[in-house]
Amino acid sequence: MLIRAILLLVGCSLFTEVKGQQILDHKLDGSEQGKSLSMVLQELEKTQSARFYFLPEWTDTYVFTMQHRNQTLGEALDNFFMGSDLYYVVMYPNVVVIVKDPTQALVRRNAIQTAIREQKKIEQFAFGDPGKASKNQVIISGKVVDAKTAEPLLRANIQIGNTTTGTTTDDAGNFSLRLTPGAHVLNVSFIDFETHVIDLLAYDNGTLTIEMEKAAILLEEVVVNAQEDRELKTTRIGEVQLSMKELQRAPSFLGEADLIKQIQNLPGVTTVGEAASGFNVRGGSVDQNLILFDGLPSFNSSHVFGFFSAFNSEAIQNVSFYRGGIPAEYGGRISSVLDIRSRDGDFQKWGGSAGIGVVTSHLMLNGPLKKDKTSLAASFRTTYSNWLVNSIRTDYADLRNSSITFYDGTAKLTHIYNKNTRLSVSSYF
Repeated sequence: MLIRAILLLVGCSLFTEVKGQQILDHKLDGSEQGKSLSMVLQELEKTQSARFYFLPEWTDTYVFTMQHRNQTLGEALDNFFMGSDLYYVVMYPNVVVIVKDPTQALVRRNAIQTAIREQKKIEQFAFGDPGKASKNQVIISGKVVDAKTAEPLLRANIQIGNTTTGTTTDDAGNFSLRLTPGAHVLNVSFIDFETHVIDLLAYDNGTLTIEMEKAAILLEEVVVNAQEDRELKTTRIGEVQLSMKELQRAPSFLGEADLIKQIQNLPGVTTVGEAASGFNVRGGSVDQNLILFDGLPSFNSSHVFGFFSAFNSEAIQNVSFYRGGIPAEYGGRISSVLDIRSRDGDFQKWGGSAGIGVVTSHLMLNGPLKKDKTSLAASFRTTYSNWLVNSIRTDYADLRNSSITFYDGTAKLTHIYNKNTRLSVSSYF
């Protein structure tokens, strides 16, 4: 056993920290009370498929005088070896070597290498002369403060090496530690502050001040992806694209989806009144807005005194609204541009949709005239508001004799010549 221990100790300078230390995480069950550490380790080798390398004369003096139920083996070893010249090295998750380390060189080297890999701040302190080191424990006291404000950090955690032992600062940021003379590594941590590592040579009592800096919060990159089913998509400065799918889901007047009403809900867009037609952009008047339907200007955006949009939502493919930074291809207006593109017909099969509302009804048909080459899309919308007005019983003759009606229709013929060329003929009445 001694030969095997010596061979393993030769390679201790090359060991690395192993994550997931399974045997050290094993919880004791209380049966260890009254047994020596050597006996407990030998029993664990039989039941836990673990290997421990040590000299019995080093560990026979350590006896479990009480139950350590629910305490891990690693915590028990830390308590036993605290203040002694023994130390354990984890070679693999289930292989542990117990060595004598009078100068704590292995502990110090392991902790310093770990701190360097994790890019932690390391500071060195030395107290006393190694040739005149006290045989008793030394007392290291000090204060933990904010490096920028010099305010004390209360309840800062000070951990000795990779063990579970240490202390915390009091309400004034002060702390005190009893250590065996020699080299030690202190890990000082506090919430929202960078971990501070102290490389300490303690051969006499000493006092130190630890200045900690706030940790920089590094955020990962944020990627914004456009989605077709979102109501608004911004593609360039001043441009907003409206999805017809979301437009039809939005609250509507008398069941009729209204493009102009949704435009009025955008930032920077207003209207002079609830029943007013048109919209005003950033203080401009209604006639300063350019409304295009398939590239042709439309001078009236509403029906029936502004209650209904002049554009049937079933016939619209997409809408681009420019309220600032208007591109050069649009001219003639100074406030905004509303560019409406109508739907192409389906090039594969015929289909359609129809709807009956409180005051309006619509019909939409589209399909191929020649499959994969030519398609037709046609829509028609009308109202029966006259019938509703005339059905109202009133003594006002003018209301009974009035007429409030509208209709609109669109037709679009599209022919594909090749993948780069297509011809579209649109009509609106």
